[in-house]
Amino acid sequence: MIIDLHIHSTESDGECTPKEIVQIAKKNNLDIIALSDHDTGSGIEEAIKEGKKLGIKVIPAIEFTANDKSVKKMHILGYNIDYKNKELQDIYKKCMKDVERKNAEFLNCINKIGAKISFEDISKICKSKNIRKPVFAEVLLEKGYVSNKEEVYEKYFFTEEFKNIKRENTDISPKEVIEIINRFGGKAILAHPYSLGLRGLELENKIDELMSYGLKGMECFHSRQSNEQMIVYEKIAKDRNLIISKGSDFHGLNIYKDIYIGNGKFNNIKDISIKRLNKIEEIIKLDIPSKK
Repeated sequence: MIIDLHIHSTESDGECTPKEIVQIAKKNNLDIIALSDHDTGSGIEEAIKEGKKLGIKVIPAIEFTANDKSVKKMHILGYNIDYKNKELQDIYKKCMKDVERKNAEFLNCINKIGAKISFEDISKICKSKNIRKPVFAEVLLEKGYVSNKEEVYEKYFFTEEFKNIKRENTDISPKEVIEIINRFGGKAILAHPYSLGLRGLELENKIDELMSYGLKGMECFHSRQSNEQMIVYEKIAKDRNLIISKGSDFHGLNIYKDIYIGNGKFNNIKDISIKRLNKIEEIIKLDIPSKK
């Protein structure tokens, strides 16, 4: 059984539609995927519908950004969340409203520096209103203002002017994110632990803190995590009897050219057996044969 529980579509910062995501998964011989767009569940219905046609099980998921100043970045995935619930939809509509405000400020800063791009240019690449930094990077690269995407971050996003553009009323703490996921029937899983920027006891203490809020698992196997990191994360999760998940974090080959659905980066998660994914049946809702 081949699974990939972390995939993005055009409903957030990916380049493929939810329908296309399922079609790629079918081509790559996957059995189960999770569409996990940032702060929205708007593409889930389309993905599930296509999944039923092609025999791919689609797990509804959302990836929330949590505001924790003690770490570099924290994203928390909510699996099997009640994405149709109106109260939940109101929560991510607020997130989307602030994303639009932030994107307008980003565009203004980019044009101030001298690059002339518009939302029309952006819409050719990203059909969703949920635009993220990789889309701006793609437009700047396409128009020749930079020679590679790394230059975008050095010339634009790492400058103080861009760093000062903050998300406003949508910043929510890890505790609040986990409570939201739990309240709407989901399982809260820490996405790509490497992005926390923590190691050793600091990392373990942070995991324990998140568990005290109701965290249920960790994405131990991820495209951007080294083999050494994945072994460490797997041990931390197993010691705490947490759910262990794996995900490519696929956005599209024009955004992250080395990351493939089901395989990760340079096939680094391709051969991870489902039997290594502790308690994964709580997410995928299927019985997993136990080890003999």
